[in-house]
Amino acid sequence: MKPRFLFLAIVCCLSCNEKEKQLEKKLFQLELKNQILISQLDSLQNISAIKFETLLSEDVLADSLRRSHVNDYIPYYKLNQIRAEDSLLIEKYITFAKENQVSYLSTYALDRIQDIKFKRSQIKINGIVGSRQWEGITNLMFPYKGNKNERIEFRKDGTVLFYTNDKLVAEDTFKIQYPSSYPVGNYITFSKLGTYAMSLKKNNRLTLTKGRGICIDCGTNIYKKH
Repeated sequence: MKPRFLFLAIVCCLSCNEKEKQLEKKLFQLELKNQILISQLDSLQNISAIKFETLLSEDVLADSLRRSHVNDYIPYYKLNQIRAEDSLLIEKYITFAKENQVSYLSTYALDRIQDIKFKRSQIKINGIVGSRQWEGITNLMFPYKGNKNERIEFRKDGTVLFYTNDKLVAEDTFKIQYPSSYPVGNYITFSKLGTYAMSLKKNNRLTLTKGRGICIDCGTNIYKKH
């Protein structure tokens, strides 16, 4: 009996050792696959970071153009070219966000899209150059019943002329403020008159309100293209 029992014990021991080796082999294979997956994930993340860095480099160059043409009058074909380049950059950011949804960088890509669209909608010198006739005033406690024969003439060189009854009464310089971040409104600063909130309507009416932010009874002057 003893030899038989010893034989069975040896067989059992060998069998256990074989199973243990197989388990160790499978465990090693799983660990190897895990390391490969981690390496692939790191590689994908690095690729995403490189792609995003490339987009940011393009964005920085484009932003310098956006900044320059706010106060530098440029031909409209050049302005349209800049807008087209912005549209292409937005498409690249959209593609990046779709392809890298699991990456936190996709959130930054969406933020950049919003910022580009906002800055593209900012009023530029090209939009206000020319002569504008005073049409009315709103944002007052009581309606304004009078009339003014006033005119403003914005020039390409950053100067502005003020007329009353077709007579030149004042001359100033102006600068449209470029937004540093989203959201910021449109503001124009005159060297003598100070800062005004500004808007340009779809009907090409220009509005100017003294100061910043919400102001009751400040008066918003409306000017139509002359």
